[in-house]
Amino acid sequence: MKKQLSDSQRNNILSYLEGIPAGWKLTPVRGKRGYLKGWQNGTDREIIKQELFDKATGIGIILGELSGGIVAIDEDGEEAQALADELSRGINPPTYTFTSGREHRRQRLYHIPQEHWEFIATRRLSCGLEFRWNGTQSVLPYSIHPTTGQPYQETCNIDIAEAPAWVIAAMMKPETKREFNSSNTRHTDTFWHSQSVLFVAPEGAKVVVPKPSPSASR
Repeated sequence: MKKQLSDSQRNNILSYLEGIPAGWKLTPVRGKRGYLKGWQNGTDREIIKQELFDKATGIGIILGELSGGIVAIDEDGEEAQALADELSRGINPPTYTFTSGREHRRQRLYHIPQEHWEFIATRRLSCGLEFRWNGTQSVLPYSIHPTTGQPYQETCNIDIAEAPAWVIAAMMKPETKREFNSSNTRHTDTFWHSQSVLFVAPEGAKVVVPKPSPSASR
């Protein structure tokens, strides 16, 4: 079988792998997908190295509780970035960030404290904005993008920051009703969920929540 990576591509990924924290659960990926049985639980790193000489085109991080509470905010397009900016109200602590190199695409990793884990889940919004948590993975830098054939690249290589309150609130399970007091704001935000669309408004504000179009898709 033809190997998926050139020697230089593989060496870059292996070098990156050596620097990944031991607490992160990882899996080999082909394109954007994990392919080994049980990949959702993570894969031994020695097996990952072997796969990089065979079928793998890169590595992905298993998100959520298995990696110590890491969430990936995936912004897939201009509309997704605009919505993330709107929801954040400018509260975006610098954190580890990477991109496929395609326009208006990026992923940011944040850490969510364990006290919030039972109240949150993966959230996918129809505009291409996704908050990835348990049961998902994100392809990491130096892996090869299946469309461009180019490696994912770091755009902000710093330590992962703690998630701001708006990220945690965006991930709240629909049945969960909680209020988060953020030290970065002067009021408590109230969050409304309507199917796959998230609305945010100051406490006490009147909000009309439209229903998403039946034809809306990610």
